[in-house]
Order: sequence, then C-alpha cells, then structure tokens
Amino acid sequence: MPADTGTFENLPSFGPWLELLNKVRASAQPPLGVATLRDQGQLRKEANWTVLHLPLLASQQARSGDWTLWLRLRHDQVLDTLFTWSTAAPANKPVFDALFKTLRPAAQDLVTAYQQTQALDAKEAKEAAGIAIMELLYSATETIAPGLGGDLAAPGSATGKPRYPILAAPA
Repeated sequence: MPADTGTFENLPSFGPWLELLNKVRASAQPPLGVATLRDQGQLRKEANWTVLHLPLLASQQARSGDWTLWLRLRHDQVLDTLFTWSTAAPANKPVFDALFKTLRPAAQDLVTAYQQTQALDAKEAKEAAGIAIMELLYSATETIAPGLGGDLAAPGSATGKPRYPILAAPA
C-alpha cells in the first residue's frame, strides 16, 4: 500500500466525519492487547486506503453482478444497527446525530476529491463516494455488531428492495 498523504483526512467535512466513525468504532472496543490493536489499526488503514483510493475499481465491482443490491441491503442493516447503538446509551446519541448531520457534506467532499484527484466525471464520483460511504460506515459498525451482514444471501442471489438511501438522514 503506498503512503497515504492524508488527502481525504484533510478535507473540511470528511476528516471530522472520519473522527466520528472512530468514536462509533471505539465505543465497543473489547479489551485487547497492544499488538492486536495495532494489527487491527493497520488492517483498517489498508481497507480505508483501498476504499478511498480505488474508486473506479469499487464502482466497477458494484456494477458487476448484483453487488449493488447486496451492498444496499447490507447498508440498510448498518443504518439500523447504528440507530440501535444510538439508543443504547445516552452518550451515543450526540455522536449519531453528528455523524448523520455531517454525512452529506463529507460525501460531497469525497465527490469533489474524486473529481480532482482521480479525474472522475460527476456521475462516477458520486457513485464511488456512495460506495466509499457505505463501506466506511460498515467498517465502523463491525465492533458494535460483529456479525453484521452475515445473514444476507450471497451477492449474486440477493433479493429485496433497499429501504434507505445511501446518504440517509435520521428523521
């Protein structure tokens, strides 16, 4: 993995949004050893780098087969899980509210960055940003719901209709 220059973390809305995701992730961290936490941190950095720096690859993979539907169904589960998490403890609600308040500006930061750094057109950049947002939300909820998405059918056989838009906002 090439060195990350902090391109995305330095975006005005996206950087703070990533910090909120880290608060969600940290809210349910099990007590682990230093080596395990370091390994998890490195794996998370690599996954985030891939999601953020290879938008055309992610976009193409989502278009092939029924990945888009599968991703959207898993995203519905992520949003339900985040809502349940927000009601579980009073300290979670402000993080949840801030996370969704900054979701659209963070996504717009990503769209702009993809257009400027990856030479994507507006449609490709929006699609890639949506996929990145879904993946980053999913990775942040893995600690609060380790089995998330495990009950979904295989991507090629996913059926149903997504309930929420990618950039959902709480009512």
